[in-house]
Amino acid sequence: MFWQQVVNAVWLGAVYSLFSLGYTLIFGVLGILNLAHPSIYMWGAFIGLVAVNTLGLPIWLALPLAMLGSGLLSVLLDRIAFKTLRDRNAPHLSTLISSIGASIVLISSAQGVFSAQVSRFPFDVFPIHVFNIGSVSITLLQVTILGISIGIMIFLRWLIMKTKLGQAMRAVAYNTVTAA
Repeated sequence: MFWQQVVNAVWLGAVYSLFSLGYTLIFGVLGILNLAHPSIYMWGAFIGLVAVNTLGLPIWLALPLAMLGSGLLSVLLDRIAFKTLRDRNAPHLSTLISSIGASIVLISSAQGVFSAQVSRFPFDVFPIHVFNIGSVSITLLQVTILGISIGIMIFLRWLIMKTKLGQAMRAVAYNTVTAA
């Protein structure tokens, strides 16, 4: 039982790491604590759900579509909720309040469109394979999520530390006036 819980905790930690990467990038570069971030993730999940259930797309096509949709929604959120505040040099509390309001709008919109009931991907959308190691069961989905999380962390580390874009991001995070 203990080792099964360790596996479950590592898998859940990998999921949480994906959320924290987004928070860290936004806060580190823009200095904004974006509390609408989980709502963007939620909309990405719903976009993927619609792509699978309504459009009949396989998961490997629905996933990039969901990422693209949530990315575009993030850009829209930045333009509507944050850009004008940045342009006015508004205090950080203003952007925090704006992100809370944006989160409420995004959640309410999702409830209006999809209702407030539990929605799930079909069980056969991802292959169900279980690996048993002693009394510990590890699913292919858990292995995939852990692998993707580690891959994204390595990619972002490389992007931020070894590329011109990463150098520019670090400069903006350090001092926006000097970076400009």
